[in-house]
Amino acid sequence: MSALTLYIPVAVVIAVWIGIAYLGGLRLKKLEENFVADNRRPEGHLTLIRQIDATNADRKFKVLVDDKVVGRIAAGETQHMQLADGQHAVAVRVDWCKTDPVLVDIDASRNTALVCGSTHNDWKCVFMSVIDPKNYLYVRSAG
Repeated sequence: MSALTLYIPVAVVIAVWIGIAYLGGLRLKKLEENFVADNRRPEGHLTLIRQIDATNADRKFKVLVDDKVVGRIAAGETQHMQLADGQHAVAVRVDWCKTDPVLVDIDASRNTALVCGSTHNDWKCVFMSVIDPKNYLYVRSAG
């Protein structure tokens, strides 16, 4: 009987882990069901689209333009930012993980669209924020 009691804490940890994964899956499914695509692309704006992904689904990313925080973006959200004409460096950040800046040219006669999200959406996400924080998130051209 004592050998069996050694496995009780392990079984509890596994049950809690499965429960958290299940509830996270329900949350992600709800986000996807409530997603409304914003296909507007106003001229002279930077459009930033955040993908819905399992990693950091409940957290907002900080949006940095020219190394200044200009806002926060949630999973599944699209933001349109009016910036001055010219070249700007755009990055996203969560905790200590920050993407390398992407250089974009803003022109009053056209829209510039970028997409961002989490690079790892599996068990690797637990380690990659420490091992490779520059590649934990991504920001790239939407087209």
